[in-house]
Amino acid sequence: GFLGVHLVNRLAADGTPVRALVWPDGATREHAAANVEVVPADVRSPADLEAAFDGCSVVYHLAAQTSLSLTRQELLEANSGGTRNVASAAARAGVRRVVFSSNLNLHVRRAGALIDEDAPIRPANDYSASKFRAERILLEECRASGPGVVVARVGPTLGAGAVRWLGFLRAIDSGGYRIVGPGVNRLH
Repeated sequence: GFLGVHLVNRLAADGTPVRALVWPDGATREHAAANVEVVPADVRSPADLEAAFDGCSVVYHLAAQTSLSLTRQELLEANSGGTRNVASAAARAGVRRVVFSSNLNLHVRRAGALIDEDAPIRPANDYSASKFRAERILLEECRASGPGVVVARVGPTLGAGAVRWLGFLRAIDSGGYRIVGPGVNRLH
């Protein structure tokens, strides 16, 4: 995905050995120039993960189904169930740390207040709910089994290759985007 491509390229540029997992039917051309080992794997398959994590000290878990057109059950299976598989496979492989990309839309937005880790939790949709459940699973599983955990609640991300934002940015550029309210919202 978008974050994964940038992370892999950065780690590889820094000289870190990288094994990048991609969905079995996923494109790998983004990683070709980064000189990384690309492994087709599905987070829903414990066997895929055990083989992929062998010899790794850190796992960056960025895999997720993000489509809001999926059912709640499909999102939970992929995101929460997949995260349980990641935690278990990481523990069995002797991984030292798991870094997990969660979602900022877990938090209640309060007018004028910044969102930090102490902000109240109320997932905005089924995707966010699946990511929050995944956080809880990861923390519980890894607390019991050994790997340290870092959870990053990532908000909307822009950068090179962020094509899903092109329509929004073009609307702003053409003057076709209308601001709702006074324009002081921090996240929409």
